[in-house]
Amino acid sequence: MVANVKAGEVVQGGSTITQQLVKNIFFDHKPSLWRKFNEALMAVLMELHYEKGYILQEYINEVWLGQQGSRAIYGFGLASEFYFQKPLDTLEPHQIALLVGLAKGASYYNPWRNPERALERRNTVLDVMQEQGLITAEQHRVYKDKPLEVASAGAAAQNPYPAFTERLLEELRPYYSYEELRTSGLRVYTTLAPSVQKLAEDAVSGGAAKLEKDRGIQADSLQAATVLLDNHSGDVLAMVGDRRPHYPGFNRALEARRQVGSLIKPAVYLTALERPFDYNLATLIDDAPIRIEGDNGEVWMPSNFDKKAHGQVPLYMALAKSYNLATARLGLDLGLQNVRQTIRRLGVQADLPRVPSMLLGAVEMTPYEVANMYQTIANGGEHVEPRTLLAVSNADGEQVQHFRRRANRGVDAVPAYLLRFALEKAMREGTGRSAYRILPGSVSFAGKTGTTNDYRDSWFAGFSPGVTAVVWLGRDDNERTSLTGSTGALTIWTEIMRQLPHRHGRIQAPRGVEYKPVNARGQYMNPEYCRGGTELPFSYETRLQPAPECAGRDRWRWFRDLFGDDERQEAAPREEMTPGWGIDPRERQRREERERQLQEQLRRDDEMQQVPQTEEEPLQFPQTEEDLYLQEERRAEEERRILEERRRRNEEIMRERRQQGVPVEEAQPWEEEDQWP
Repeated sequence: MVANVKAGEVVQGGSTITQQLVKNIFFDHKPSLWRKFNEALMAVLMELHYEKGYILQEYINEVWLGQQGSRAIYGFGLASEFYFQKPLDTLEPHQIALLVGLAKGASYYNPWRNPERALERRNTVLDVMQEQGLITAEQHRVYKDKPLEVASAGAAAQNPYPAFTERLLEELRPYYSYEELRTSGLRVYTTLAPSVQKLAEDAVSGGAAKLEKDRGIQADSLQAATVLLDNHSGDVLAMVGDRRPHYPGFNRALEARRQVGSLIKPAVYLTALERPFDYNLATLIDDAPIRIEGDNGEVWMPSNFDKKAHGQVPLYMALAKSYNLATARLGLDLGLQNVRQTIRRLGVQADLPRVPSMLLGAVEMTPYEVANMYQTIANGGEHVEPRTLLAVSNADGEQVQHFRRRANRGVDAVPAYLLRFALEKAMREGTGRSAYRILPGSVSFAGKTGTTNDYRDSWFAGFSPGVTAVVWLGRDDNERTSLTGSTGALTIWTEIMRQLPHRHGRIQAPRGVEYKPVNARGQYMNPEYCRGGTELPFSYETRLQPAPECAGRDRWRWFRDLFGDDERQEAAPREEMTPGWGIDPRERQRREERERQLQEQLRRDDEMQQVPQTEEEPLQFPQTEEDLYLQEERRAEEERRILEERRRRNEEIMRERRQQGVPVEEAQPWEEEDQWP
């Protein structure tokens, strides 16, 4: 400082460790006498208030040790990852010596640009370590003979998870400034699943290259992005924004807004299924040509992928087969504004044009937004805001802030389940059926393909019982890819899902859903009188028209009930509500079993007591209303007497069992509390 004062300007930059720490925390790096004076003053105050060990620790965490583009590398911990791609506590002494040497001038001793200079500086530090007794003479000789062992410049310059980190910083920004994140030594706990991230990266990189090779597409012309969410928590398990996953450039998972094509169609069908009195999965939709003329004279005439019209098709099959004509007609009948509101309730905040083509996917969304939408469907209509951030703690591990799951009910559980069923059909019988050549058939996968005009974008969005995944394929120049959703994105999605664990079996239906068989016209085929039909789930509020081939037999029901009907016993049993409003089937089975045991016990008691049988009375045919009333009263009185007698007998039986030492669990009363509210 004396030299600077004599010269009248800054000619020397020397300072103590405390001054350098003060400069890093409180000042910029512009040289000035005023800054040097303040540094010296604040350094004195810092040394009065803090121990030197603490000041050194802070310096080690704040010293500048390199530059990665616009990102500065501060602290030995980050520098260890940057130069060696290893945690600091796993470094060997010669590697630590290099980092110590960089503190004098990270740019001047840059090991990639100036390896000889960096090696000389490292060895100088090793000499000092031997003089201080930190290493032996033998270790000194061995370590000086070692190369620098830094990672390759390309690999070290990259954030291993650039796409995920970008989203993480967006969630941190409202709570912490850049300086706080850089200087406070905070520990950030995230939702990233490294194993899932790795398999997603491999699937995207390998899948894009394989598609180019197999389909004769120009090498390195395809780009890709994927997002994986946990259905229940909304945790972002993995995110890839480029086919080169570690490239920190344009993040397509968050920033690439592309038209989604048929991915928007489930919102149209969900809008219909929310009207159970008007629409159900078996409702016939007209897949016929449609022509809409706008106010400006423009004509909109959509067509199906196969350029054909398929006539009357069930609603669920129109979605599974992704018929454009049926979807457009249904959406226009429902109203554009109603469909737009449904999309909003699914969690989508993107701009939604008020034009008929919106119904077929003329909506621009990012893969992250699509994943957000489909996660709501996968979660039974409950929208959970996706998150990458779980908690933040200070350097000592003490929790500073915890970020909880944020959810709201966007869609009722019943129509959400019906939509899920239709999307499962899309996987087994529709545009996604090729995935089951690889995926296990016992897992209930559901999803939808998406293809935009001229094959510019290839999409697939789908989910298992636990995970939602979205894959996008396309070109940055928006040129043709020659890939549909099935031939492109679905192949990568399948490869990702193939390697993840999944829950097997059918998804349990919510209360308010019951399965019923219907014919091709969507009419109810009562299994008591008809065989065949397709089992579909329906809302309890839906009233199906009976099939004519079944309804006609009801006229003879009294005759069959009187004399019995063996054929009726052979008919396919009706599947109970699973579960619906009313009595749960499992509870019904328990009640029937208790009643059977009670009847059996009473029968044995009757045999033991040898109750004499009374002679059967002749049939009486009351002639007047008063006779009917008296007969009903006598019958009711007799029922009450019998029930009271049974209750008394049961109490005696239970008392005898307890006296005989029957285990408690075998001596419980027959009636149990109903498990349903």
